[in-house]
Amino acid sequence: MGLAMSRSFGDAIAHGLGVSCEPEITQYNLDLADKFLICATDGVWDVIDNAQAVKIVHTLYERSNDWDPLEAAHTLCISARNRWQSLSPMIDDITALVVDLHRALACGKQGKGRSSEYLLRVDLSIC
Repeated sequence: MGLAMSRSFGDAIAHGLGVSCEPEITQYNLDLADKFLICATDGVWDVIDNAQAVKIVHTLYERSNDWDPLEAAHTLCISARNRWQSLSPMIDDITALVVDLHRALACGKQGKGRSSEYLLRVDLSIC
């Protein structure tokens, strides 16, 4: 049995084994060289490493100036599902979100509100 995500609130028994409700927080200052952000569940990261995920998304990013982050997230999910199917009879839950950082930053600079408002307009797709 795996570690239940509800334990993020804490687990008195597992605390002695290293389970903690303390989040790991990293801050990163974005610059113009940063093109996109990939957020995904362990269903992606367990079968696709960081470099592979970046390669999948970057390939779509390079195809056109009007690339679609939703298509990139969908492609990443399909790649993860295919990898799961080749490795195991079971498939973990798979979720990915790809954010076009240039568009997000442009929304803020053009006075269209805060760039976080761009992040709220996300279409959902099921793989």
